[in-house]
Amino acid sequence: MSSRSVWLRVLLATACPALAGVGLLVAGAPAIVAGAIALLTALVSAWLLGRSQLGRLTRIAERAATDARDERRVAETERDRLATLVAGLSDAILIIDAAERVRLANPAAEQMLDAGTLVGRRVIEVVRDHEVLDAIVRARGGSEVIVQVERRQPQRLLRVVARRLEGGELLVTIHDLSAVRRLETVRADFVANVSHELRTPIATLKAIAETLQGGAIDDRMAARDFVSRMQEEIDGLAQLVQELLSLARVESGADRLTQVEVDPGYLLREAARRMSALADRAGVAIEVDAGDELPRVMADAERIGQVLANLVHNAVKFTPTGGTVTLAAVSGEQVEFAVRDTGIGIERAELDRVFERFYKSDRSRASGGTGLGLAIAKHIVQAHGGEIRASSEGPGRGATVAFTLPAVAPKAREAPEGASPA
Repeated sequence: MSSRSVWLRVLLATACPALAGVGLLVAGAPAIVAGAIALLTALVSAWLLGRSQLGRLTRIAERAATDARDERRVAETERDRLATLVAGLSDAILIIDAAERVRLANPAAEQMLDAGTLVGRRVIEVVRDHEVLDAIVRARGGSEVIVQVERRQPQRLLRVVARRLEGGELLVTIHDLSAVRRLETVRADFVANVSHELRTPIATLKAIAETLQGGAIDDRMAARDFVSRMQEEIDGLAQLVQELLSLARVESGADRLTQVEVDPGYLLREAARRMSALADRAGVAIEVDAGDELPRVMADAERIGQVLANLVHNAVKFTPTGGTVTLAAVSGEQVEFAVRDTGIGIERAELDRVFERFYKSDRSRASGGTGLGLAIAKHIVQAHGGEIRASSEGPGRGATVAFTLPAVAPKAREAPEGASPA
């Protein structure tokens, strides 16, 4: 080793220890880092380094500085990406330090805990659920703690996981299970309702079959009556299956709409025509009230026809002989379709429930039906971007079911006004 190299190592090791820490090492001097070379060259180049050596070391130092900047930039980018990811999570994320203060909290945590700004505050100030506080205390012991917390106001089911990190910090995650519970409740109700709807016709069919086997089949008049009743029950089961399949399609989005410009008057008149035979048998009059100046709507004519037919069917079913069912449409920012009847009416307390699956009021149970028609109508209307509602002045004062569809702007029309879809 030359005397110059020895003196260089001594100078770099003793005179400027504060410059150590840059990642690139000088060849032959593992304790010396290249980042110090560029800062020392002004002191040592005149009497220790030749011009070519000085240039070489300067370039090495510049590369080291560039690499350090690039690494710092990558680290900052990753940090920002991680912060964005945490901020966008629907789960609440909390990091709690050894002093029981919140060091990090994402927006979901602030929304779930509903305690304002969380960072910098003590945990006991922002967490009101004693189960969560208990989980935090237990996690200090080093084990992962998982608890479920049920809130009353507002009603929520939360899954809380607390685990200890290095340095004595705690990571707490909170997942809202409320939607999962609602889905489980809907599923359980659905199974119960379907079972109920199937139980009655199956029991009836079984009783008829046993009666026929017991000798009634030899009585032609009785057998004919029993077969007729069997056909009615089978038709009811077929309708239930068909409506269940239809509801499944519209709820899942698998039932694709074919929307075209349609004349509202055409939709009303077609629904009245389809349901006229049913109304005649019930002794109920059907009227259509649609002006000539109604704007056209973007709609799947078949699906909206299904909605109107269902509404008219219900209206006729709950209207006594001599009553009237009116199909109407009025325009505003949207076109509102309405089916009004002079029938038995709806209790105010039941108005918000008539669109639930399988819901039947006490007054309507005797009239039969699956209780799925209005639920299907609701999904079809919503798929068109509209809304549906029911109104009634009370028992014996009739009812109205109305829904809206977006109107086509006049400048966008291409087909002649008043024309039916072709």
